[in-house]
Amino acid sequence: MSAALLAVLLITAMLTSGCTGDSSVPPVKVLFIGNSYTAYNGGIDAALRGLAPRISVGSVAPGGYTLRQHLADPTTMDTLDDGWDYIVLQEQSQKPVYDYADYLDSARQLTKRIRELNGNPRLLMTWARPDSARVTTEALRRTTSSVANKLGLSVIPAGTAFADSARANPA
Repeated sequence: MSAALLAVLLITAMLTSGCTGDSSVPPVKVLFIGNSYTAYNGGIDAALRGLAPRISVGSVAPGGYTLRQHLADPTTMDTLDDGWDYIVLQEQSQKPVYDYADYLDSARQLTKRIRELNGNPRLLMTWARPDSARVTTEALRRTTSSVANKLGLSVIPAGTAFADSARANPA
């Protein structure tokens, strides 16, 4: 099972109100802000849309982007203004470990803006890459959880789900 699908399942569980068949319930709007980890394989947004068609989903996820780059990108900042219920923030895969201070600062600035717009920010924990010995699943869990605790955010633990899945089925 791909990490993107695991993240979608976690997000879907979080947003069950947007999955009801009751057309009088307004659809939940979810925006993903990230990079290729968010966009790969057609994107987490498309997978979520397939699982919960009443959810309105958007994505701003240029390859390799950091949250700092999103802060400076007019497309990202304009898209935030479109009124989203949940905004899922995904940092570049290694940055939480290599540059924790910038990760915290960027997430803090985005969280402040999202809350000003009455949105609910969430952090998406990514998974360890095989080409980086220092950036482990545990290090990503620790740093993402630390930022979440400091900012009062929830974490979508796709990274630990991915690691658990890979351990259970290495092939």
